[in-house]
Amino acid sequence: TGDGLVWRPRPGPGRGLARLAADFPGQGQHTMVVVRYYRDGLTLSKDRVDQLYDYGQRLLAKPNVIRVDSPVTFSPDLGKAQYEALFAAYNADPASVAGLPADAQSLLKSTLAKNIAVFYVGTNKPTQSDAAITTLKSLRDGSAPPGAELLVTGSTAFNQDFINLILEDSPAAIALVILVTYVVLFLLVGAVVLPLKAEITNLLSISASFGVPVCAF
Repeated sequence: TGDGLVWRPRPGPGRGLARLAADFPGQGQHTMVVVRYYRDGLTLSKDRVDQLYDYGQRLLAKPNVIRVDSPVTFSPDLGKAQYEALFAAYNADPASVAGLPADAQSLLKSTLAKNIAVFYVGTNKPTQSDAAITTLKSLRDGSAPPGAELLVTGSTAFNQDFINLILEDSPAAIALVILVTYVVLFLLVGAVVLPLKAEITNLLSISASFGVPVCAF
């Protein structure tokens, strides 16, 4: 400008988010926890290790999955035969895992128990994004090693389960409120039609109060 001032456009929020993602990769990642529960106990036989390994590979192939941390996927350099040998030695002498890296030893301790094997599934999608929900549904598709029950938890799973619970229980809760309100009004006014009109008026008012914001936004 003529007075020597220089105008610089302010960067939009999109540029800030792009810079944050570039300088600090992995900000949108989160983990879903898949648990294989064996009611009769988890035995690390050769067949069971093979089943867990194959399942881990299927998890890696799921949409939006970028990593799987588990007792049978902790090293990409190991194949099925190597994991079989590892757990055969572990069954013979649990101290044999001392030769593994410290992070692998810690992972084995946190993913294997008497009845469960745990798979930490990492995804690069935001917790409540459509892509994360798609990944959750693919994890809950029923494919599990024989004899195991599937359990999935994590932020996405918790939120979706809570939403489903609300949707399932809301009709009964709404019906109960309407019934109790009608009975109370009936006892107060001693009429049959008047409480019904009040109920209908309230329902229309509430529907309008929710409908207007939906239409506007």
